[in-house]
Amino acid sequence: MKGSLMKFVNINEASKILCCSTRTIHNRILDGKIKTTRDGFGSGSPYFFLIKDLYAYRLFGIPQYIKLTRTQKTEIKEILE
Repeated sequence: MKGSLMKFVNINEASKILCCSTRTIHNRILDGKIKTTRDGFGSGSPYFFLIKDLYAYRLFGIPQYIKLTRTQKTEIKEILE
């Protein structure tokens, strides 16, 4: 999946990636544990997430992909390819 690191997902897809409910995701957003893009792109969903940020949180507990080490970033790239 080339370019999948920059792919946006909505809250329902994010809940499947993180294996939790959408309510839990809302709580983690409010706590600042998950980074979100609050744009909506006109589709009615108030939150969109970068898939790389979700995997950074799921695997390492770090809310942003950019804060990972080089080896951690490589691991996420391997998972998404």
